[in-house]
Amino acid sequence: GARPFRARVQGTYIDLSDGLLKSAAVDEPRFELGGLLMEGTATNRLLQSDSYSVSTTLNNVTAAQDGTLGPDGSTQMWKLTIANIADPFAEKSTTKPSGSKVAFSVFVKRGNVATVTLRTIFTGGTNQDDYNIYNFDTDSWEQVGTSCAVSRLLLPNGIVRLQVVMTDNSTN
Repeated sequence: GARPFRARVQGTYIDLSDGLLKSAAVDEPRFELGGLLMEGTATNRLLQSDSYSVSTTLNNVTAAQDGTLGPDGSTQMWKLTIANIADPFAEKSTTKPSGSKVAFSVFVKRGNVATVTLRTIFTGGTNQDDYNIYNFDTDSWEQVGTSCAVSRLLLPNGIVRLQVVMTDNSTN
């Protein structure tokens, strides 16, 4: 017979019919592009990740909510505007236990630039500094560094979910 599906906690998924981020109840299967979404246990180490007004370093960039609805259909997205072309960045920092994998995703919508760069830095054991550049025009990635796997999911509402999984090369 069929085996029952079990999930210990609630989880989120992208509903491909409308592109919205939704929550699934305990023991409710989640489906995304490619079928059943199966994920291991994870710890959110980037608290308040939905706000650029908390725990964020901005350099030559301004951040403000502009009324655009985010992938959950209710929360406003943050618009990052380059104030000065000299080394602009918005940074969220967290720690990564040695020997572990860290995954993060961001939801982006094309503005007046063609690319977005997701930089991952690991300092401990062997220093790693990888650049993962997504190009909206070509729907492709350019990677500088070897410790990250990247993916993207195009949503019907014009938002793109970019995901980076970083492995600590010092122990692998």
